[in-house]
Amino acid sequence: MHKGDSEQFGGSARTTQELPPRPLAEHVAPDIAIDSLKHYMTRKTVAGHFRSAWQHVEYALNQQIDVDSDIRRKYLNDATWLLGSVMRRSKNEDIRLGALTLGSYMPCIDRRASGNDVTADDCDDIYKSLGHVMAYCEPHRPQDQPRWRLTETIVLALSARTRRPDLLLYPSSPREEASAERQENHDSYFIYNDTKLPVQQKSFETPNDYSDHITLVTLQPMTDRAYKKARISQPDYPADMLDDIVGLIVAETHGVAVQPSEKLFLDTLTSYLAWHYYEARATVVEAA
Repeated sequence: MHKGDSEQFGGSARTTQELPPRPLAEHVAPDIAIDSLKHYMTRKTVAGHFRSAWQHVEYALNQQIDVDSDIRRKYLNDATWLLGSVMRRSKNEDIRLGALTLGSYMPCIDRRASGNDVTADDCDDIYKSLGHVMAYCEPHRPQDQPRWRLTETIVLALSARTRRPDLLLYPSSPREEASAERQENHDSYFIYNDTKLPVQQKSFETPNDYSDHITLVTLQPMTDRAYKKARISQPDYPADMLDDIVGLIVAETHGVAVQPSEKLFLDTLTSYLAWHYYEARATVVEAA
């Protein structure tokens, strides 16, 4: 989460600084999940609806709360309504992209909340949905800095492209990415045996200010190697690099044929992203 994001998404000191970022939503203490849900339930702003949608999702996922699957699905349906409100009212592309990304994961989140296994088809559906989401993004100008939310969406899409549930990254909630414990903040996570493998995503290499159990995924070195392996000319501007990836993902998810070199480019990025899963698993599980 970047500077100003807690304000942009309606965070307050109480909500973004006191909620524990480390546990999966399934394992958050019930009193915390319930208090957070109530805190945002009456919010009327776009940012408040976005945060409330996430709190509904985390409540539905929480396995420490004794409710049946119908009640969990009711809260997920409410979250979907709130995301629709965000889309109808917001003109901020980052918030809209965040809402559309969460919406892409809702069928998969429903499976998690109900205790059902996520499947390869679920991953494929997420990949296609994120491809359609990215089709609505405004292209960068060459001199622009890459947008952080778009970088995160690209990495999520590459994980879904594997069609392997164990390699699927989930987007982090505001609780997980905007905590006062900055060294614990993470943008996404894998799940291994009911254990969170947190990931921090970056466009470029930056100093590692995060806890040892958080794996860094940096897009630029991955794309540098992918361009070379695919023998595709690399653009001069980082923003154009992101637009290249977005364009290929959008084409592939819309059924448009891509060139063999372009498919190799995406395959290479996907394999590098998959490698980070094994790095994350070693960091969290094998070090425990």
